[in-house]
Amino acid sequence: MVEIGKVLREGFDIWKRNLNICLPFVFSTLLSFIFVIFIFGAALLVATPSLFPLLEKLPQEAQFPQAHTPTPPTPPIPPEVASQIISEFARNWGILLVACIISAIILLFINAYFVAGAIGMAKEAHLKGKTSLSDMIYYGSKKFLSLLGADIIVGLISLLGLIFLLPSVVFILPYLPYLPPSPGETVPPELILTFLALLFIGIILFVIYTLIISIIFALTRYAVVIEDLRAVEGVKTAFKRFLENKLDVFLMWLIVSIIGVGISFAANLFGNLINLLSGVAVGSLISIIVLLVVVLPLTVVWWSGFYLRLMPTTQTTTQTTLGEFSGE
Repeated sequence: MVEIGKVLREGFDIWKRNLNICLPFVFSTLLSFIFVIFIFGAALLVATPSLFPLLEKLPQEAQFPQAHTPTPPTPPIPPEVASQIISEFARNWGILLVACIISAIILLFINAYFVAGAIGMAKEAHLKGKTSLSDMIYYGSKKFLSLLGADIIVGLISLLGLIFLLPSVVFILPYLPYLPPSPGETVPPELILTFLALLFIGIILFVIYTLIISIIFALTRYAVVIEDLRAVEGVKTAFKRFLENKLDVFLMWLIVSIIGVGISFAANLFGNLINLLSGVAVGSLISIIVLLVVVLPLTVVWWSGFYLRLMPTTQTTTQTTLGEFSGE
């Protein structure tokens, strides 16, 4: 059985001595933001070329609020301008849909690259005591496609849980031609209650199923990167490791999740307190910084150390190495 307390202590010590493990998450967030802004900006220019001339028709106060007024009331958009903007979007919704799809694909690739790089950095930090950005580049370039494939496989398995929503859909389908009812008629309350009950139960079962899948395949990314496996082999190996260590994986998932949520909640509370005391809206920024610098890197370091201890061929070596770097 894995000593989870020891994994957490040693992981925290490794994270303190390798704060650069947060850089993959910082780079991922910045690049994702830049690409999304660029793609949607280009899509808006192509799909709605007359959007900016329409915005110029807004009252000047709506575009350039006066600096001496802390919270100026925003004048309503003139109805004729609003209708023209809506019609522009309606005529070119296909371009915006393509922009959404392209953005999603690019974000998946960016996330896979930097997550693979972060796990590689955590692996090297555990085995050698230190890591660098060269490890991020090496593991990110080598394993991002395999990690992306593994994420897609696990995602598809999770989507199978949508079957729990089928009873509510099957129940309401025969009544769709009669909805909404004709003037003077009402929908039977028992019909609405039955549909909502089936939908609620389906959503609850879907959430439970998704949580179970997230626990079963929690080791997938680490199997792909740390053991240098392809996507399918990584999913299989992660499932095998889970079956061999069900209680350990569940406890690790539970403890790391509670710690992550607790740190994020404390950061959010602290940020809101600063907002109230200073009047400066920096609460969200503080929460994002804590997430990128503390929560995500710590999570990767902990899970990487945990996975290394599950590997039979490296378990003894890993424990000895970690003990040396921890001064034990």
